[in-house]
Amino acid sequence: MNVLLISQIFPPEAGAAANRAFAHSKYWAKFGHKVTVICETPCYMIDEVKRYDTRKGSITEKINGIDCIRVPVFQASNKSSIKRRLLNQISFMFGAIRYGRRLLKKQRFDIVIASSPPLFAGIVGKKLARKANAQFIFEVRDLWPESIVAMGKMSNKNPVVMIAKRVANHLYKKADALVTVTKGLKRRLENRISGKEVILIYNGADLSEITSKSKMEKGLLVYSGILGHFQSVDVMVRGLSFVKERDVKCLIVGDGPEMQKLKEETKRLGMEEKVAFTGSVSHKEALEYIGKADVCLVSMIDSPITNEALPSKVFEYAACGKPVVASLAGEMADMIKEYKIGLVSKPGDPVAFAKILNEMLENEEMREEFSENARRFAELFSREKMAKEYLTLMESLSGKDTQEHRTGNYMIK
Repeated sequence: MNVLLISQIFPPEAGAAANRAFAHSKYWAKFGHKVTVICETPCYMIDEVKRYDTRKGSITEKINGIDCIRVPVFQASNKSSIKRRLLNQISFMFGAIRYGRRLLKKQRFDIVIASSPPLFAGIVGKKLARKANAQFIFEVRDLWPESIVAMGKMSNKNPVVMIAKRVANHLYKKADALVTVTKGLKRRLENRISGKEVILIYNGADLSEITSKSKMEKGLLVYSGILGHFQSVDVMVRGLSFVKERDVKCLIVGDGPEMQKLKEETKRLGMEEKVAFTGSVSHKEALEYIGKADVCLVSMIDSPITNEALPSKVFEYAACGKPVVASLAGEMADMIKEYKIGLVSKPGDPVAFAKILNEMLENEEMREEFSENARRFAELFSREKMAKEYLTLMESLSGKDTQEHRTGNYMIK
């Protein structure tokens, strides 16, 4: 098959969206399919000094067998204002349509996949799929604009929100297939678009990337990921203030709009010797930090949106064999408990978080058990298996059957 993927965020940018898009594309190419990705020139989660020079237009690269077309955009980072980020996403939409149409003059595609958010990627996918006479898969990793409303950045009555909801519903209806990443999102989408099946293809960890030989450092706690509103990392920092007597250090790996506030909170609590920040790092570097951890951490605010989320970092913690201490509720909390890979406290409560962290640190046998369970958990949700499930869907839509990637009866519903 010839597959075109529209994913605004793509490596060298970091984060769940980039990691998912890259892993799936890499395996599709490995299984013998031609894969082209249209993405932005990196700016969202990358240092300014590392940004690409786009004065000459788009940049075409070959990465792990993937043809990657990087489109010039109005640049905005994950710390930029909502307005600037919207301008960035709109510029990507127009650029991706422009360069996508040029691409369609040279080759044909069987499948066009658009990964959202941002919602504008869906508009690109629909237009290019129609022009290419290809099947259109709309991947919904998060509901937009519902997420931005949940953050309190806009109200439901805001004209932008109202228009965005209409556009989203239109894309959901017009897609030949809808793909999402959690059971909660699957239920929401099926309720929203009556009679339309939604395919669940989880996030996971790319086990081929887990090659770190880093020696585990006793008492080292690692959080890896975006430092944003939904992630509620401040709860973990405040929770650490209740375990001062312990010889532990917490490494917060990543960057985001809440970084400065977290540093100020760390200083206010007198925790500067226990809490360190790496800033933005590559995915490879993040995995190396995780490899050194004794225990890994995750937290989310308590909201309908976050309670349906499955943070990708947990799959990567598991792939590295790390026990998890979590402050969250909902689907991910249930999964951590079901597969016995860590301990969970209610979200937003630093004292409760400190209590389970103490329990984990005091019990080496528990940590070893969770570590063994974590590796089995990661194998169940490997990126390679998820990429194969995606191919099964694409084959059913395109009518092309390539048996070599099949995994027997494996499928998560």
